[in-house]
Amino acid sequence: EPKRDEHLKAPDFLDAAKYPTITFKSKSVAAAGADKFKVTGDLTMHGVTKEVVLDVEGATTPTADPWGNQKLGGVAKTRLNRQDFGVSFNKTLDN
Repeated sequence: EPKRDEHLKAPDFLDAAKYPTITFKSKSVAAAGADKFKVTGDLTMHGVTKEVVLDVEGATTPTADPWGNQKLGGVAKTRLNRQDFGVSFNKTLDN
């Protein structure tokens, strides 16, 4: 939906020109059942960094690359409040 995407990138929402990337840097991986893991790390969005936990399902066993970095595949999900990252498009409604 081009108009929606344009609005999400605009300064009154994500401000993609000023904050062009969202990053996640993992700090730990813990088993949470068969083919499930909890991945804890720092999510940076809109210039704000917060620790989050990703629930990863359908994952293989974590493996290390030649440099010792842990690799894990699967589908990751989490919930977050955009206001915690300073993302607000309507101050009246957000209150």
